Amino acid sequence: MKKHIYIMTLFGLLLPILSSCNDDNENLFPDKYVKVLSLKDNGTKNLVMNTTQESITESILILKGGGNPDSEANVELRVLSKEETCAIWEYEPDQIDIIPSDAYEFVGGGNIKIGKDENHKYVSVTFYPFKIYSADKTNENSKWVLPLVLVSSTDTINQSMNKILIHCDVHTPLIEWNGMAEETHNAEIVYKELQYPLSLNVAYSEDNTLDFTCRLVTTENEQLVADYNARMGTNYTLLPDNSYSVGEFVFNTGDKQSDTNLILKREGLTTDQSYLLPLQLEISTDLIEKTKDIKYLLVTNPKYIYQDIDRSSWKIAFCNTENGWGWDAQGLIDNTMTKVWTSQAGGGWNSDWPGKDDFYYEHNDAAHPYDYPLCLAKRPIGDGWSDMVIVVDMGESVTLGGVGFGKFGEWGDRTLKHCEILVGEDFVFKTVRDGGSADNYNTVNEGNDWKVAFDCKDIPEGPGRGERSEEIVHWYTLSSHNTVVAEVQRGRYLKFHPMGTYNDNICACGLNELYAKKLVSIDGEPVE
Repeated sequence: MKKHIYIMTLFGLLLPILSSCNDDNENLFPDKYVKVLSLKDNGTKNLVMNTTQESITESILILKGGGNPDSEANVELRVLSKEETCAIWEYEPDQIDIIPSDAYEFVGGGNIKIGKDENHKYVSVTFYPFKIYSADKTNENSKWVLPLVLVSSTDTINQSMNKILIHCDVHTPLIEWNGMAEETHNAEIVYKELQYPLSLNVAYSEDNTLDFTCRLVTTENEQLVADYNARMGTNYTLLPDNSYSVGEFVFNTGDKQSDTNLILKREGLTTDQSYLLPLQLEISTDLIEKTKDIKYLLVTNPKYIYQDIDRSSWKIAFCNTENGWGWDAQGLIDNTMTKVWTSQAGGGWNSDWPGKDDFYYEHNDAAHPYDYPLCLAKRPIGDGWSDMVIVVDMGESVTLGGVGFGKFGEWGDRTLKHCEILVGEDFVFKTVRDGGSADNYNTVNEGNDWKVAFDCKDIPEGPGRGERSEEIVHWYTLSSHNTVVAEVQRGRYLKFHPMGTYNDNICACGLNELYAKKLVSIDGEPVE
């Protein structure tokens, strides 16, 4: 405590003397401490910039201190060499590159004067991001840096606080495809023309500060298609120029996304031939980078265009053979492959042959909860006098374009081999008690106008008993199978008429699911 008192007393005695000798202060310090300069932000500094910025200015603060700082100082910010930078900041030569001299400038020049009444000075350095981004690097993975050291030929520099390393991290916005992750995309021309939407977005940028446009470039299309075919083992033809048109993608300041439509036309195309259109971009500015990804549009123009029919409203309108006990006709349209329709083959509901009134008048009971007309006798397949028949109400009138037979499972009951599909606009059915005939149970032709839509032969066999398989749908359409009846038919009711089985028992037939497609257009003309 006494020591502190002595020091404070001594300081109090010297203070008036020092104050009265202000002009001689510099004599109280060694020459090198009279005036000392340093950098406030000594060390490293990170600058993040974007190529859409014309320039970005950063300030460096120089401090002036020492025993007598009230005099003018002359300093300079010198750019260090790559070798000096690596030695000071311990980099390997391939880890950094010094930004080019035309990519920055010191505002006001490199020689800096700090007035006698100033104790600091801000020095501004202007960077030009695009020049930095465009400059060549010795190593593409190296970092751009600007290493600076504060030097003076007349004044003292604090050597421990006179260096700064500015990391210049330059990003460029990227124009990329929006919603097109895959390389190849499909476009089916349903009618005479198709509007195919295309979209681009600006990535790696919070804001778009430019007005610019993008468009498809076609100069390399022939070679691109040839390369694609060689790589994929395909033989597609380049889509002719007169079969499509597309507008520009327009980006205004602030826009991060731009959309346009590619108009595809059937005119000039060969029916049922596939064409390939490369989608390669060209951009109107050098300040934004474009994606290097080239997308490919596979364009088809089939003669027949189909659409899957929603089966949620389908109902069984009649069935003259089913095995029951979970093997009923409802299994054909329940949207699951694990349930199966199988015919009455003896030992199920009834083992009688047709020829009498075998209608199940008590069909809506606990044993059979489905409310549709049902017959019980077994009916041999393809004998010409007693047919297996199931009628499906599709809920709406459709022009039938195709039927599908779903097979899957472990039980060996997916044995349908040959099937005729008929359609009718209306459907009526009368039991014997209502004045109908027992013979009509075999065909349900009385009062109905059935037209053959498909004659499906050689339906692939399902797995054997105890064998597992994948869920497979075998389709028969107007364009895919030579057994299809040529005339296109329309109707609300679909008559499922099995005519052949893989089973040795001619009364045994089965199938997991029955599907259908509606016809939408023919050669681009809509189907009414």
